[in-house]
Amino acid sequence: MAGMPALQSVRIGDAAGPIVSLAELKAHLVVEHDEDDALIGAMGLAAEQALTGVETIWQRVWIEETWRDFWPDFRLRPVLRLAPAARLARVAYIDGAGDEQELPLTAFRLVQEALGARLHFQAGFTDPEGLAAIPDAVRIDYVAGYGPVAANVPEPVKQAVKLTVGHWYRHRESVHINGSTARELPMAVSWLLAPFRRYGVEAWTAKDPEDSYRGITVPSDPVTPASTYDGPIPPGTEIDVQ
Repeated sequence: MAGMPALQSVRIGDAAGPIVSLAELKAHLVVEHDEDDALIGAMGLAAEQALTGVETIWQRVWIEETWRDFWPDFRLRPVLRLAPAARLARVAYIDGAGDEQELPLTAFRLVQEALGARLHFQAGFTDPEGLAAIPDAVRIDYVAGYGPVAANVPEPVKQAVKLTVGHWYRHRESVHINGSTARELPMAVSWLLAPFRRYGVEAWTAKDPEDSYRGITVPSDPVTPASTYDGPIPPGTEIDVQ
């Protein structure tokens, strides 16, 4: 795996709304006037952005968004970067002539594993020939998130946003000094978000069949159907491709 480039992931569809509404933030802050609405809204947005996407240690999406992962080929059996991956939206690749070719979604399925949702091939899928020799030859579009609306977001995540905004609103500096003690964000936020952290998420699997990816052996035959793959993949729940 040494020397391999990092996986690229881009957001191509935004969430329908915020995790916590302005009204909910103001109720938490016990603010009844409208003078600070813009400030509170900006703090809420900043708190949510700090918890969402590939730049965070959680690498999660809370309200459904569409993301695109880029891979060099299909042999890597990709683990989708963002969790929880709900469904595939589109799978395509760049051929040797530089043209994009779309593949039928019925050729793939998602299987939930410890690291996240892994792209598997249905029986009979043939690895397309003539992929361009570029790091982003394969493009996988998928919807990630706990649901389409804020009501689907886990309550600990919402509470973490509220606590963070509450801390920022009352203490306008990065460190709050109480007497001789300097404190950053409340430990409650770390405690609330700890269950959602994704450990061991790597950008690339090993192409060498003799190598292994954190205990998951990559088969030498890249088109082996998932139903016949006997590698040590943790059992998971299949997600219907829509």
